[in-house]
Amino acid sequence: MKASVIITNFNFAQFLVEAIESVLNQTYQNLELIIVDDGSTDNSIEVITRYMNNAKVKTLFKENGGQLSCINQAFPLLTGDILFLLDSDDSYKNNYVEETIALYQSKPSIDIISCQHIDVNIQGTNLPNIKRDNLPESSGFTLLATYYLQDFIGNITSTMSMRFSPLKRLMPIDLEKDWSNSSIDTLFHFAFSLSGNKALKTTDCYVFRKRHDKNNTFKLDDGEGKKLTSRYRRHWQIIRLFNSIFKKHDSNIKSLDYLIAREYVSRNPKSIKLSLRYLHILFLMDQTITFKFSMIAMLVKVSLFDKKE
Repeated sequence: MKASVIITNFNFAQFLVEAIESVLNQTYQNLELIIVDDGSTDNSIEVITRYMNNAKVKTLFKENGGQLSCINQAFPLLTGDILFLLDSDDSYKNNYVEETIALYQSKPSIDIISCQHIDVNIQGTNLPNIKRDNLPESSGFTLLATYYLQDFIGNITSTMSMRFSPLKRLMPIDLEKDWSNSSIDTLFHFAFSLSGNKALKTTDCYVFRKRHDKNNTFKLDDGEGKKLTSRYRRHWQIIRLFNSIFKKHDSNIKSLDYLIAREYVSRNPKSIKLSLRYLHILFLMDQTITFKFSMIAMLVKVSLFDKKE
């Protein structure tokens, strides 16, 4: 399997060398690196130019348009089997690609994988993660949970990888204005889930995420009003993404509601909370009472008798 890594960059020259070197120094060397600069005004281009003679590196310089536009334009350059995403202020442990490729080889039903990350400061010192995930490894199909509850089996952008074959059916995603300054991890998880692909979130830490004042994730909150506005905007971004994905597959959510039992049995680990969430999904469906009761019966059956997928 060949790995393709995309680094997207905008004005993070000070972190760029560390990100690039963390890819080129991987223990797994069957890889290519595509560096996309999104119209930087610092010395990023100078830094990237140093790597243009490396046989593993491809470069792309474009006008500023946001992270999704970077990935859309880089997509035709990819020749790998698995795509890895890396923000230019983050970096990989040197065995990340090797361990992740091994997972894809051992789990052929999995199409998208995310690992855990370690927060570090600019000096590289480990910090307490703002949102430490202590849950066990989780996996499954999440199409209905994604649509109805916006459930998310995943992590930050730099921890994400995905198979190229289902990605070809999704790309390009023509919502660049919606996702110009938004979480690409959320976008790709939702897009894969709505296309019926299976996700895996591991408990292994392979990525270093930089915490600094230029990273939007760590900027101070600007007040409850802005927070509500942001949630409202994100809601409609996701609705438009749903509509775009369903249009590509000539489908709609109502025609897929019957998959709820199959999806539930694929989700691990099982818990009372998970069961209640799927009952919540049934309540939200625009379906008849007869349909809902039949689906409840199926959920009970698979909970009692079926093995996990």
